[in-house]
Amino acid sequence: MEYTIKIDEGKYDYGYMKGRIEDFYWYALVHTEPLNHGINKNFIDENYGRVTRLCVYKYVNNLKDFSVGRKIYADYKRHWGILSTEYVPMIECLVMYLERRFSMSIMK
Repeated sequence: MEYTIKIDEGKYDYGYMKGRIEDFYWYALVHTEPLNHGINKNFIDENYGRVTRLCVYKYVNNLKDFSVGRKIYADYKRHWGILSTEYVPMIECLVMYLERRFSMSIMK
């Protein structure tokens, strides 16, 4: 399945990126070289990859106390803290996109 992925405009330091995929928000830390604690782009596994931090979420409004929070669908920081199985194909697509995008920016 094809997903619409956008990276927010702005200058990011040290491989930090943020953006949107469909109606979800995300932020990630992408390194120039694959690391042992990164996400494997082929299997959404804690193995070997450039993405070492990833969070996919939506903003949620609470009308009772007029607050805004985040509902997290995926959270990775050296291992998966949260990974909603329903959204694994979308997360895989995002990880592959980030790997490809960062590889292309290195070659420029």
